[in-house]
This record gives sequence, C-alpha cells and structure tokens, in this order.
Amino acid sequence: MKDFYKPYDCDVKEYEARLASSLEIWDDFSHEWSYSTFDEKLVILAGFVLKGGDLKSAIARYAEEHSEIYRSRIHWVVFNYIWCMMMGKERPIDQKPTADRIKRLEMDELLRLLAEELKMCVKRDTVFVF
Repeated sequence: MKDFYKPYDCDVKEYEARLASSLEIWDDFSHEWSYSTFDEKLVILAGFVLKGGDLKSAIARYAEEHSEIYRSRIHWVVFNYIWCMMMGKERPIDQKPTADRIKRLEMDELLRLLAEELKMCVKRDTVFVF
C-alpha cells in the first residue's frame, strides 16, 4: 500500500454522506470506480471507521439513494475489500474455502469484519496525513 493516501477531512456526519452517495466506493462496475485506486478506497473507508463512523449506516443510506442496479454490487465490493486486506490481491485456488465462507456472511457480519480489517491493516500500513 502506498504511504500517503489521505482520508476525507470532515466530520463523521459529512463523511457518511459522502460515502452514502459514492459509486466510486460501492460500485465496481461504475465509471466512478476508476476515480481512485483500490488502496485509496481502503484509506477513505478506514478514515471513516477510525473517526467512529458506522459502515452499516453509510451503506443503508447508499442503498436508499440508489436503485437496485447499483445496490447489487455492494456485497461483492465489501467482500473484495476484506479479501484484499486478508489475503492480498491475488486469489490462489487453495483459498477457495475461505472465500466461499466470507461470501456467505450476512451483511452485518461482513461490515463488522470489514471495519476490523480496516482498523488493523490500513492503520498499520498507512501513514495518515492530516
């Protein structure tokens, strides 16, 4: 992970609003997805979690504000964030049982796992520049 990505510089309420409206963070099929790197997305999400933000609330707002075509990618994107932090970007065949188990988690469980991984991995590997 690069050293100097920066989370949003705002309070938690505004941070949540930004995440709730962001195809760039939650829809890997959207054009907006390419606006930032995968690592930048992780830093943005980690900044929110480390400020005390609730990912479940942000995603619920995102789902309310977007049609099903956009909501359909959320579970997969969250899985990819978790997978990359736990296993790296490569997906070796011998890790299939782990991937299958993570994919079967309920959204609440996925979001708790994502928050914990963000706290451990991004904070450890990234220097936040405020």
